[in-house]
Amino acid sequence: MKRLATLVAVLLVAGFCSAQDSPSSADQGQSVAAAAATSRGQIKNAQSKEADIRHLLDLTHAGATATQYPALADQFFPGR
Repeated sequence: MKRLATLVAVLLVAGFCSAQDSPSSADQGQSVAAAAATSRGQIKNAQSKEADIRHLLDLTHAGATATQYPALADQFFPGR
């Protein structure tokens, strides 16, 4: 009786393990390619955003204004 219960338990565990199908290597290759494309898109977006911010700083002369008032900067960032 114990052997039968053990056999059933082993077969159930083996069935559950085989049901968990691992993706094929072709699927993994496609997911890696998709992840790389997404990553490239995010990098391009970040670079574009940085360029837009720098352009806006140039238009408003914000960088020049910040360097003209070092005493004001020292109030906000003491010990700089």
